[in-house]
Amino acid sequence: KIFVYPDAFENFLTLEDGTVPNEIMIDITAARRAKQEIIDKKNEENIRAMTKGIVIPGKEGSVNEPEEDENHYKSRESDEI
Repeated sequence: KIFVYPDAFENFLTLEDGTVPNEIMIDITAARRAKQEIIDKKNEENIRAMTKGIVIPGKEGSVNEPEEDENHYKSRESDEI
């Protein structure tokens, strides 16, 4: 079988004595940190896009987007006239 290093040591693989060496734990921590940085960067990009009014595919009608009521649209229309 082929396993992804170091992710496989989190859930699937252990050494015969049941431990995970420090070197592998350091790699696991670094991999987690790198994944979280990617997620954080993507979230920042999404927030920046939403504040500029850009629709992100798959994010339309997202739970995180505030709902606008009728009065908001009416005031917007009167501002444009």
